[in-house]
Amino acid sequence: MKRRHIFIILGLLTLSLSYVSVTSLQETRQEVFISVAKNKLKQLSLGFDNYESLKENSVFTDAINDNRSWRVLLSETFPDFFMQEKTNDILNQPTPVPLRDPEMSIIFRKDESETSTLTSFRAIRMKTSYEDVKGKTSDWVVAFLPMDRDDWTSQETLSEADFRKILSKGDQSKTPVYLVTEAGKVMKADLFLKENQTL
Repeated sequence: MKRRHIFIILGLLTLSLSYVSVTSLQETRQEVFISVAKNKLKQLSLGFDNYESLKENSVFTDAINDNRSWRVLLSETFPDFFMQEKTNDILNQPTPVPLRDPEMSIIFRKDESETSTLTSFRAIRMKTSYEDVKGKTSDWVVAFLPMDRDDWTSQETLSEADFRKILSKGDQSKTPVYLVTEAGKVMKADLFLKENQTL
């Protein structure tokens, strides 16, 4: 009888340790995923600054004026090595390899088809302008939304209201969404929205 109790206790301990190990591994993988996403947002913000230096205008303003995708306009200023799969077919332009979703995007989506043309970078137009750095104002932020991907060449942008709806559907405690302002400040989306109450 005692032996049976020992085996039961050992079994429960093994299950508990397995659960703790798996949970810890998942948390570590998620931390890595978030770190990669934040780095990609920061990399993208360098593109905003570069575009503005070259074109003397915001990439979002030019995209609206030219009726084109802000991502495609931005990628025209990227160096050739950044665009490893350049194509003349603008409608099927793939996402630049350094800006593709991290490998863990399968956590958010079961369908991994067309990963070379889909992106999690979504531009959000704020309802009112916000002050960013040194008095600079902007109407735009870009969020990394793996739960709501878009085609790299799509002209679609999100309104602040639509962005808030997407955020409210997700479990922010487990998977916080990060965004980058036009001036390059990376932060949690919910924190940014609290600081910039516009609705």
